[in-house]
Amino acid sequence: MTTPKRSNPLAWLIIVLSATLWAGAAPTPTPQAPQPAPFGAVFLHTCVPPALPAPVLKGLEKHLENVEYAVIPTGKPGFYVAFYRGEPVGDQHFASKWIWHRQPSGLGILSSVPFKKGSDGMLTVNLKLSVDVTNTAAAPLELQFLPQHHLLLYRWSGASQGQIGGTLTVDQYHRETRMGEPVPDFTAARLNGGLVSLGGLRGHVLVLNSWATSCTPCVEEIPGLNKLVDKFSKRGVVFLALANNSKQQLRDFLPSHPFEYQQALLGEHGMEIFGNAFPRNLIVDPHGTVVYDFTGGSPKTASRLEPVIEKLLAKGK
Repeated sequence: MTTPKRSNPLAWLIIVLSATLWAGAAPTPTPQAPQPAPFGAVFLHTCVPPALPAPVLKGLEKHLENVEYAVIPTGKPGFYVAFYRGEPVGDQHFASKWIWHRQPSGLGILSSVPFKKGSDGMLTVNLKLSVDVTNTAAAPLELQFLPQHHLLLYRWSGASQGQIGGTLTVDQYHRETRMGEPVPDFTAARLNGGLVSLGGLRGHVLVLNSWATSCTPCVEEIPGLNKLVDKFSKRGVVFLALANNSKQQLRDFLPSHPFEYQQALLGEHGMEIFGNAFPRNLIVDPHGTVVYDFTGGSPKTASRLEPVIEKLLAKGK
């Protein structure tokens, strides 16, 4: 019978130390960047949208039919955000997708949503929703829409890994805000040919409006804005509208909805500067400084702009 050999403790110690030294010599794994949080998901419903003021609901019903909606969770009390989709009535030029959001102040803003379609059929957009009446902050929101499934995916910028959809988080460096800042020296193509430069309009009181033919609040405020043009253009005030449309869309739209502002195209560069929430009204003093900046429209917009224009003209006397 063969006697088994005894283990050598020294040999085992050498093996353990060698393994430890090898493991310690291995390169430290590179830390991975934090993964974005997963999207939250909400289904669209077909019925009367909740928490929508009667005038806004009436505007939607006038231009859209078969309206569907989904409420987007915000995780913050006082904020209400909803997505709406419908079919344009007849040959109307109004967009079929909208975002309605109400700030804690009670102010509500209805904006058309400029989705981009990917090769997979997915519609995507990155938005910045203003969160106070001075437009000094915004809440970034990422949306993906699957029309065939009536499904909307959402993700707030405040989302962290493992937190589905995230929560509405205020972005304090909202660069679309221009109050008290010089207006950007932006150049746009005029509807009737040529270019217009904001920098070239120094010395005048400048009233700017960024809008879209598909935006119901934009269209509702046009009659009042036209009255401002009639009252102040002879006193040297320049009125310029920057449309998020093509020239052909404007030419089809304006005969039935006259807009007396000088008309130019917003374009992608203009969207980067002035944002994608419509309408937006700015007033610039003769030195090129923005003294009024407000996003959101209604038939009362002109009554808010008029005293600011009067005050600037009085200073110039």
